[in-house]
Amino acid sequence: MQDIIDGKLLALDNIIDGYTNDFVNTFYDQIEEMNTHLFFHERQALVWKALHKKQDFLDEVAALRDELAEGLGAIGSQFVEDMDAEFLGFTEFVN
Repeated sequence: MQDIIDGKLLALDNIIDGYTNDFVNTFYDQIEEMNTHLFFHERQALVWKALHKKQDFLDEVAALRDELAEGLGAIGSQFVEDMDAEFLGFTEFVN
């Protein structure tokens, strides 16, 4: 169970690293999708503001990731406890 959780968190970490390392390009790609609604100087202002707020955004993403990891860990622990209790009940029933 822990291997599954670790694998999912590793995949999430890779996505977060991609966004962290390529923040401007990723953000600018999103802005270009709105190209018909924004002037060049408005896009530049949004990119500047995004760069200014980048660390706050990445801190929030990291907090969400940590919360997810904690929740998955709790679910995994509860699963193991439930399986142990079920197995104990089964062995008592068989014996």
